[in-house]
Amino acid sequence: MALRLIEIIIPEQNLDQLTRLLEEQEELRDVWTDPLTAGQSRARVLIQANRTEAVTDLVRQRFGNTEGFRMMLFAVEAAVPMPEEEDGREAAATPDPVNGAKKPRFSDRVSREELYADVSSGANLSYVYVVMVALSAIVAAIGLIRDNVAVVVGAMVIAPLLGPNVSLALGTTLGDIPLTLRSLKTNIIGVATAFVIAVIVGAMFTLALAIGILLYGDNLDALEAALFGDISQVTVLSTAAATIVCVAAIVLTKFIYDKLVLAMISEDLAISKGIKVARVNLLYLFLVSVVVAI
Repeated sequence: MALRLIEIIIPEQNLDQLTRLLEEQEELRDVWTDPLTAGQSRARVLIQANRTEAVTDLVRQRFGNTEGFRMMLFAVEAAVPMPEEEDGREAAATPDPVNGAKKPRFSDRVSREELYADVSSGANLSYVYVVMVALSAIVAAIGLIRDNVAVVVGAMVIAPLLGPNVSLALGTTLGDIPLTLRSLKTNIIGVATAFVIAVIVGAMFTLALAIGILLYGDNLDALEAALFGDISQVTVLSTAAATIVCVAAIVLTKFIYDKLVLAMISEDLAISKGIKVARVNLLYLFLVSVVVAI
């Protein structure tokens, strides 16, 4: 059972009202309050992840315009003892007969706030994003030139274009214009980068083809070997070079393996350990691109 901790910062004079609002919800049993400095108070609510959005919406509707109000959401790895799991759910939000507040309606999904925080990061434009798009475009071009479907699929895996597209869909759904515009900007730059790389690779291949025709004329076998390679012409030196590059890639992957696994488990934990997650991911994808290119 996934748990979330909702932390609410609110002016001291509104704490009693917030406490009553939370206590009126029968499903909320783990609620704690404590005073802070400068006339502020804090309330904490331990709740199941699928019930977070209903509670945050309820609190925001009541206190969203209150000066000094702030609400934060934390993922809880474990709790001892575990909160009791409720099976029953409200079919719909029903008004409270006393103060008119609505009881929360639960749904089996993460909260809108969590979804927004996770997805909106995909719209961020960085040098890592541009480099990854360029590498994926190069790998895709190699796959097309060699007529290798597996390499093209590998380029699709490397390409980070899914992130801004998902954030664009979320921004459109929520009517969030800044997120939508940011996602569009990131998408356009990514597509433009891939297009420029494709033009450069295409021009280089066309130039190589033209030079090959000038050198070999009607000798198609020699032309094909010059453009795509001939395994019978592979020398010991080229084999050794490819082996050295592959071994170097394996060694570097082993070097960043612990950091990579920790970042996959928890990016926040990796950052707290001083790991530069973006650089580690970029290095790993670069090594994959090098191996695929060879």
